[in-house]
Amino acid sequence: MAQHPHRRGRLLAAATATVLAATFAVPVAWADTAAPAPVTAPITLPAETVPASVDPGQVVGVSSSGVLHGSYGNSYAWTDFASGTTTQLAFPAGTRDARYAGNGLVAFYANGAGGTPLVFQSLSDGSRRTACDCYVYGAFAGKALVSNHGGGLALASPDGTLTPVAAPTGAVFSSSVWGGGDNDHMLIPYEQNGAQYYLWINADGSNSVIDASSLPGTGQFAVGDGKLVFLNAAGDVRVFDASDVTAPPVSVTLSLPGPSRPVGVVGDNLIVVTSAGGSGFTLSALPLNGGPGQSLGTGYPRTVPLTDPESPDGKVVVAQTSASGTTLRVLTAASDGSVDSTAIADFPVATWRPDALALANGELDAAYTSPYAPDSSRMEHTELPVDAAGSTGATTPLNALPQGDALFASADGSPVEVDTANGDIISGAGSKSSTGLSDLRDVQVAGSTEAFSGLTPAGTRIIQVGTGVEAKTWPFSTFALSATTLWTQTAPGTVTGVNLNTSPSTAPAPGTFTVANCPLSVLRANGPWIYWACATADGGAGVYNTVTRMSVPVPWTADGDTALGDGFAATASGSTLSVTDVTSGTAQTRKVADLADPVLGQGWTVDPYGGGIAYAGSDGTVHVVPSGVSPSDVALYGETTIGVRSAGTAWQGTWQVTRPIASWTLTVTSVATGRVVSTVTGGPARAQFTAQWDGTEPGITRPSIGPYTWKITARPADGLGPDATSTGTTLLPGGAPAFHDFQSANGLPDTFGDILVRTSATTFSFKDSTGNGSFIPLKGKSTWPAGTTVVPFGPLRDRKTNDVLVRTPSGDLRAYSTLSNGSAYTDLGTGWNQFKWLGHAGDVNGDGYPDLLAWSASNGNLYLYPGNAQGRFGARTLLRTGLAYTKLIAVGDVTGDGVGDLLAYDSKRNLWLMAGNGKSNYAARKEVFADWGQGYNTIIGVGDVTGDGKADLLERDSAGNVWVNPGRGNGTFGARIKADTGWQNYLNLY
Repeated sequence: MAQHPHRRGRLLAAATATVLAATFAVPVAWADTAAPAPVTAPITLPAETVPASVDPGQVVGVSSSGVLHGSYGNSYAWTDFASGTTTQLAFPAGTRDARYAGNGLVAFYANGAGGTPLVFQSLSDGSRRTACDCYVYGAFAGKALVSNHGGGLALASPDGTLTPVAAPTGAVFSSSVWGGGDNDHMLIPYEQNGAQYYLWINADGSNSVIDASSLPGTGQFAVGDGKLVFLNAAGDVRVFDASDVTAPPVSVTLSLPGPSRPVGVVGDNLIVVTSAGGSGFTLSALPLNGGPGQSLGTGYPRTVPLTDPESPDGKVVVAQTSASGTTLRVLTAASDGSVDSTAIADFPVATWRPDALALANGELDAAYTSPYAPDSSRMEHTELPVDAAGSTGATTPLNALPQGDALFASADGSPVEVDTANGDIISGAGSKSSTGLSDLRDVQVAGSTEAFSGLTPAGTRIIQVGTGVEAKTWPFSTFALSATTLWTQTAPGTVTGVNLNTSPSTAPAPGTFTVANCPLSVLRANGPWIYWACATADGGAGVYNTVTRMSVPVPWTADGDTALGDGFAATASGSTLSVTDVTSGTAQTRKVADLADPVLGQGWTVDPYGGGIAYAGSDGTVHVVPSGVSPSDVALYGETTIGVRSAGTAWQGTWQVTRPIASWTLTVTSVATGRVVSTVTGGPARAQFTAQWDGTEPGITRPSIGPYTWKITARPADGLGPDATSTGTTLLPGGAPAFHDFQSANGLPDTFGDILVRTSATTFSFKDSTGNGSFIPLKGKSTWPAGTTVVPFGPLRDRKTNDVLVRTPSGDLRAYSTLSNGSAYTDLGTGWNQFKWLGHAGDVNGDGYPDLLAWSASNGNLYLYPGNAQGRFGARTLLRTGLAYTKLIAVGDVTGDGVGDLLAYDSKRNLWLMAGNGKSNYAARKEVFADWGQGYNTIIGVGDVTGDGKADLLERDSAGNVWVNPGRGNGTFGARIKADTGWQNYLNLY
């Protein structure tokens, strides 16, 4: 079977469409377990038919010898009745419309302002002649009625002769009218002094005038059999003698079958077409003597019937459609005065030819070519069932596939078109970008990523579909693209994989395999499978399993005849399509189908993860059959997780699946509390899905920034194999900043607690936590007067980052976003020297705003100053009286309930926990440690410094050693861990 050159060529035929990474992300961990074979049944998409080579709705002219009609592809064609052949008629330059002019001529014109060419083409020999630059009103008798845009009327002949037509003085002809008549006469309306007239023009240019005021008034007329007939909606008729329209007409009243318009005259019958609503039209012959009418059939479109311009003796040609096609019939006068209908040409229905197929995740893209216009094509997208109980989904139209373009399927099922000549790609969204390559040798699409191998310049390029952004370039021309791995031939028979997410071209590869002892001409990859083929048949071909590191021989074919599926190779040999199952470690081959077109991508294709094989039938149908091979376990890959604050969404992730899934579940868990804060479920997905968490947490007014863990579980649509899972950790953009988190390496919140350090009586700096129990050297420096006290605080002002409260020696309290003297601040009042300790333990009253604790120096009372939306503090409330502890320690949430807690240290070296209840108070104290803390000169709460999401406790001893007791998230702490040394010179830690 010959290839279709306007589709994918032989060099590109091996570029099997794959449904892999749409984004560069974590490599897929492919399972090597086998599940039962798919159970989906074969599917047949019916052939797409064309009504006929002559579409009745496109007929623009009929003669006794043929028909001029619109052609698919926005052009015109002439179909000869005798031979049945159709000839495409290309537009001459500057023209855009055509009419049959009679006597075997077609007139091309445009009617543009300022004059446009009138070109006649002979249907017998195809010759063309330009008659004039003029405005065309109609064509008949092998001539055309034209004007020179205000300079009068003329009949234009193909040889350029212009025969003047003497129009009445002051006549105004509309530019929108089109004359009608037969081969000897033409009628055209005009206005004169505000009145309506008709000009009856003979083939020699002579003419007569008809006063419209004497007519029924509708302007509808028909010509034939020597008669000119006018008709109005009430059935009033005026019949003129065509040889002398100046003679008084005959008046007749006809009984119309409904809203009708005249289309011709046959003998003594006026032929009218009447709308029949949704069932089309009816055609009737109405005797001009007023007798009963004759029904001539139904289903005639509005644009025809047409009077044959070369048959003034009364012939009307009509087009009638049926399930089998279109029949053109001629109406003639019978001897008894009735009308006979005789078929003169039949045009059967035909089918669009499927000649480009792409299949991914059960979504089929098919391009079809018109049987009558080879340069006209269209595409359709069909969702196929992915489980035993499924049914074929809707078929939706797509843009046409341009000539010369190859078709591929992307992850979301939308087509990707590649112009193999210049390397341009068009994604499903319609965006176009260039690869910079020409004379492409190989093209592979992996989801929304494409790899190209071309000659100018040489090498392989990875490009993002739809953006044209070049990700990476490798100096290899034999390659395979699978998920996030690019496999290339680095030596004869040796294949090396590179992780596209992380590896530059010079980085160590994730895997290197020797698959054959020969130079390779073809590589294809699909999950754990790599199809390879030597350049010559004696070297063979095989499918290599990257898990077992074994290769199974499969039939060698020429480049472009083999596609790699999930655990199988599909091969076209002659007209036979076969599948070779390699999942057992030995080749098992069976026949799948007989092919009408054996070219991969044109006549057949493979769904790498849906398990289906699609092929085109010779009758225009498209068949999809299951491979019968056990699929690999479904896997998630290409995940992209982002934090957003739009449309109420706080966090979302997008995952791609190696084959369709029935449902998915997203579970979000707080690392600090261990509680599941959100469970979201979703339905079926073929290639990818997006899951969103709204950022809320039950019982928490304003959840923390995190961290949180997420877990995605996806269930296979066909029920075969285990669920796929993926996990990760995320922060919550817009969430409340983590306790004690002020700085990080990149300037963004990292959720790790940092320490404010007084290095001298007047100097403060930060110690930034690394999240692994240690701290980086001092960062920043701020100078304040001696006697200044600082309080690490929460997001009091802008709600985005934590603030620092500064109490001046005079007792003023200020809130700063950064601990920098002289920067902008919020004044929180005076008189704060009355308190011997100020601390921030988090949100104590549960309203989502950070609160301030104040311990009185005079009476030991503990007060709560609640934060508010204005970035200040409300009226204080009394929490405890007469507290006699040695230290109070603002420690944040150490119980895992999202509420700030407080630690107290007494003179007997006991440490107590007073758990916040979220209602502006604390529960009764509980002992944390007994006889503990001897030798410590500092005990502070620092948030999470160990990286487990739980608030920790930090101490410093007299030798300058720093210790951390990791919080367990339940109000207790683990054994201390040494975090650093040499802190003995710091005056204070906050």
